[in-house]
Amino acid sequence: MTPPPTTIPSAIAHILHCFHPDARRAFWDFDRWFSVTWICNLAGGGDVNDDGKHGKDGHETTTTAAFEISRIRRQVSVGSLDADGCWILVLVFDVAASEDGDVDDDGQSTVSQSTTTQSIQHHWHPLPSLSMRHTTPPTISALALTLLQTMTSAQTWLSSKSRPHRHEFYVELDGPADMDDPGADGLAIYPGWLYGALDLGLCAACREGGCEGERGSLSKCARCGTAAYCSRDCQRRDWAAHRVVCGMDGVGRGRALLLSSREGGLGGGNGGGGGNEDDDDDDDAEDSNADEQQHHPNPPTSTPTHHLHP
Repeated sequence: MTPPPTTIPSAIAHILHCFHPDARRAFWDFDRWFSVTWICNLAGGGDVNDDGKHGKDGHETTTTAAFEISRIRRQVSVGSLDADGCWILVLVFDVAASEDGDVDDDGQSTVSQSTTTQSIQHHWHPLPSLSMRHTTPPTISALALTLLQTMTSAQTWLSSKSRPHRHEFYVELDGPADMDDPGADGLAIYPGWLYGALDLGLCAACREGGCEGERGSLSKCARCGTAAYCSRDCQRRDWAAHRVVCGMDGVGRGRALLLSSREGGLGGGNGGGGGNEDDDDDDDAEDSNADEQQHHPNPPTSTPTHHLHP
């Protein structure tokens, strides 16, 4: 069993990478994305107290319905929410890069030298004025790490029969001004479209035309038609992230497709691709059953008109 992450940035990187590698990449891409929000809506919730720990006899508890990891510019928030979407606990940090380095995708500042690149821990400053209840920086850091370790042990990045969580993922390029609803979290989108446009000629999970031992025609998601897979295993591994757009109505999904249709995806950069990892054997993607037909390798040139099946 993989040991739990021991730092806040490594825990965030681990959770987001397991959900989708490009979710992690975007979270640390401060220059490109104004904001990034990842939410895991728990199946049935659970009894968790406002310190982010499982409730015990004699302790007042509040049911946690969701976990959130988000950032706006360099301000990172980690917390839990109730069934109404209100914070039960929120812990906020300002992430400051060193003067001579940038932050890489593991939450580290890199200092470039003539022959080597050294990684150093960049500065995470707890913000007591924005964090709920707990006003001392050491307490904020300890609670955030405990909460992230709880999320890691619960494998909150999965969506399966044993862990039927539902996820939300949002980004903003230029801040609230570029959104129809300035109060919204951003544009809901599949992370794989942030750095590369939809390509139905490649498996959405492994980014290949086929997997070793199971080569053949790619199968398209029968529900939304916006992902193709070379195997059931790849489809299962990508299900949690794909479900973000598969569950949208046709208008929302079409908008995300249109905005990410240029070369380099929504962000206009070079693609990253890939699905999540640490999947379990009983992952369920039956709502997104792939068909048996081979499809054209190029992405659609118009907004899809199909809608989510009831």
